[in-house]
Amino acid sequence: MSRPIAAAFAVLVALSASAAPMRTAGKILKAQAKIAPSPDGPVFHEGRVTILDKADHVEEFKATKRTKVTLDGKPAKFSKAAVPGALVLKALYDPKTKELSSLDLKSGPKPDADDPKTAETVRGEIANTDVIKGILTVRTGRQAISEFVVPETAKIVREAEGKPGAAVPFEALQVGDAVEVFSADGKTAVEIHARAAAR
Repeated sequence: MSRPIAAAFAVLVALSASAAPMRTAGKILKAQAKIAPSPDGPVFHEGRVTILDKADHVEEFKATKRTKVTLDGKPAKFSKAAVPGALVLKALYDPKTKELSSLDLKSGPKPDADDPKTAETVRGEIANTDVIKGILTVRTGRQAISEFVVPETAKIVREAEGKPGAAVPFEALQVGDAVEVFSADGKTAVEIHARAAAR
């Protein structure tokens, strides 16, 4: 093999090595999914997930529509599977962009009902608000909806583009807002995070 060809081959090998995916495992500390409206209902656009690895190192990664997600060995949606407390068996990612190519998860322990951050999280878009009865209706799929009682004690935050979220009353929530509802029992909202859906 001539020197120029050998040198080119060495560069190619080096480039290939730098593009090789990295791997991590641990536990999800925080996850956020951006939901975009579509004719068939809200769809996953992209997400962020913060993972605490086995060496107690915390790092944030990006999930896209290309990210292959499994939960307990079965294909799953990022917005449903990537929740605080879920165990990360294996996550493959691009070391430069931190974009996940795959995320293999295992259900974590049952959530503590007193901690809204580890409670069940439902994501979707607001389909209806009944201020009189204190009922929030969330569209989670083409024909799937979830209803939550919103007590006066519920913490409600509305986020604006580029600004930190601010506490708002229930009446400030609008139909079409992208929303995350934290609920310990699946019926009563403990905490609600809403933002205007991308148009």
